[in-house]
Amino acid sequence: MNKLKQWLGIETVEDERTQLKELRSFHNAGLFIVVLAMLDLIVRGFILDRPASHWGASLVYVIVYVFYALAKMALEGIYDTEVDDERSFKKKMKQHFWTHLTGGLFFAIVMLFLRGMPETLRDWLRVLVTFVVVIAFLQLYEWVFTKISLRRTQKELDQSDS
Repeated sequence: MNKLKQWLGIETVEDERTQLKELRSFHNAGLFIVVLAMLDLIVRGFILDRPASHWGASLVYVIVYVFYALAKMALEGIYDTEVDDERSFKKKMKQHFWTHLTGGLFFAIVMLFLRGMPETLRDWLRVLVTFVVVIAFLQLYEWVFTKISLRRTQKELDQSDS
């Protein structure tokens, strides 16, 4: 971060209060950019019904920002603060599974309404595979980020004990 700040010509200060304000201003600027990208996505993608080449970059910005924020939270150990040991990790994964199962079912039902009811066995299998893939993806990302956060939290707890 310091190298980036030097490259941009931003001074580095030693005062923690000033650093916190600086960090908050960068955070607010990032949120502002993502809100603009989401507005662009909504207006050009949904309201004006433009082709993907018009709003595709905004979608990429939003996806990258969300992934970066989730990864940063996991690496800092604050992704899921209720998980602090393996037992709570397993319990939380069971909760997430049922939440993702419900979300996947909702997604499958919405897709059935949008695409129409399947007529052949192959179409029904496609719906089933989509349902399973959505649940697996949601569970996998939740497992990875929660596990990274748990390891970071355990590492910090071990350092504070010694």
